[in-house]
Amino acid sequence: MEIEKNVYPVTDVKSNLTVGIIGGFGGQAKRLVGLYFREHNDYSYILFDHASKDRFIEDFDYEITNNLADLFECDCIMIFSPTASHSYYLEYLHNNNYKGYIYCEKPAIQTEAEAEIVMNYPLDFKHRTMFGFNLRFGILEKIVSGCCSVDIGNPLQVNIISGHGLGYKDFYSQSWRNDPEKMKYGIFETVGIHYIDLFARLFGEPTSENLYASISAPGGKVADTVSFTARFGSGVILNLFLSYVSPLIERNLVICTDGIVEMDNNSVQIYSPRDYFDSNGFFANPPLADEIESKQGFWNDSMKGAMEFFFEHVENQTTFDELDYNSAIQSSKMLWKVVANANW
Repeated sequence: MEIEKNVYPVTDVKSNLTVGIIGGFGGQAKRLVGLYFREHNDYSYILFDHASKDRFIEDFDYEITNNLADLFECDCIMIFSPTASHSYYLEYLHNNNYKGYIYCEKPAIQTEAEAEIVMNYPLDFKHRTMFGFNLRFGILEKIVSGCCSVDIGNPLQVNIISGHGLGYKDFYSQSWRNDPEKMKYGIFETVGIHYIDLFARLFGEPTSENLYASISAPGGKVADTVSFTARFGSGVILNLFLSYVSPLIERNLVICTDGIVEMDNNSVQIYSPRDYFDSNGFFANPPLADEIESKQGFWNDSMKGAMEFFFEHVENQTTFDELDYNSAIQSSKMLWKVVANANW
């Protein structure tokens, strides 16, 4: 196989696994270089640049190929290309009988036709494929599911506020994230689906929901700000605000029957118990029961957790749960249903 060597080699390393990467080192793949790939220089990395945009990266040892079929020699292939291309690459790997493991960024599909195709892949393919819903591996999942360091009871309401100024970047007007053909539902599809997936896995499909969207970015063509409220069968309510046109903010509030959790991207404060009183016997604000900090940020922690989960299966040659595969596809279907009901 003819492969061009990356112009920024670091060291000669002994390969443990060979990792194929589709998409170029922009966005998620670039972030994962710092979070995970650099730490695993016993792996060999081969890049197939999806769009030939020379989205390379310095100080990281990898190789480059212009032939997608070269990646079939890899132990695993990771799909980090734009969302609209995910189903194409999954179909290519399936039809050409690729036998290694597959990591595909979310969402995997954008239409009912694509959903039908990927849901009908054989069980062996599903057992080797993982979709990148990293919030499944984050601290928010642990808190809301009851795996907290303090018993805070059952969740009643979860408020999520997450935003940054991507919509004001010069490249945004031409980005695939702002292309109605490639990302019809904007930030709700790129970011909101993470929360739909997480809460549906924990509490089932919403019983009711409301969705509001707006476009505020210069040159904006798709929704860059959304407000979403959903109620689930257990009674828990999710309030979600997402924006590509705000200052950087990450604020989560989880209100439970016996405690309150306040969370940003770097720290978590847990206040408990409910039955805490002042000197007159009236309810008082519960005291701080525990505090958790993260140097890299909890969103990055969840991404790293997803990588550890994926590569543990690759190294040990163990299978993924079919239910995890199917629920990832179902999350896209739920998003479409929400949008349809909102007359997007």
